[in-house]
Amino acid sequence: MIFEKGYTVRKVNTSHGLDMYISRFGEIVSVLPYNPRANISNLIKRIESMNY
Repeated sequence: MIFEKGYTVRKVNTSHGLDMYISRFGEIVSVLPYNPRANISNLIKRIESMNY
């Protein structure tokens, strides 16, 4: 799914379970354990605050 500011979130099945890959313009920004109740907007705000 594509979100504001060019972020893309993908659910990926890995050897240790499900992860969420968050990328921006094709570059991976963060890998987090999958949480179906995660608020994507809050995750993006947290990533933005860590990067700037």
